[in-house]
Amino acid sequence: MGWADSADELYSGLYRAGYPMGAPGRIVNAFGYSGEESVCDLGCGHAQLSFIFPAYVGVDVSTTIIERNEMIGRGRYCRRSLDDLGPLLKQEEFDLAICCDVMEHIPEWKVPVVLREISKLSAKRFAFGISCRDSEYRDKDGGTLHPTVWEPDKWRRAVGVYFETIREEENVEDDFLMLEAIGKGNET
Repeated sequence: MGWADSADELYSGLYRAGYPMGAPGRIVNAFGYSGEESVCDLGCGHAQLSFIFPAYVGVDVSTTIIERNEMIGRGRYCRRSLDDLGPLLKQEEFDLAICCDVMEHIPEWKVPVVLREISKLSAKRFAFGISCRDSEYRDKDGGTLHPTVWEPDKWRRAVGVYFETIREEENVEDDFLMLEAIGKGNET
């Protein structure tokens, strides 16, 4: 079983058991997005951003959450692993690609691969919301759901390999880093 299949099994099980919603609206509020942008929501989970952005594509590794979101009928959904976004998404153009409460769920060895793959999307801006602390939730064996807990500076360096940060917010109270960036080689 590959990494994406294992992640699908893990997160589909968590969503069936009532895994809670994240807080992607924090990025919208922090960076003042209007809701008129076209959005690719990477690791969309419960697809909360589909209620803010009418031009919405949600991407998640969990078959269960993608099927649930498709029943809601807001936006379009794609079951993909973030380490392989596929040619169709890369051919589309987005105003924003948002990846909130996701990067910390990626195994450390996979982070560069995922960031490189995200950087291949055709988006004017990218926004990352990254938790820099351990998860309150556990898998069925009691393991952490945040295998990559890095200090904000390490996340800045990792993102900086593929992206140029243009704005940043850091909430030290809950160890949450938000970065707005452009892909290296793109213009603002």
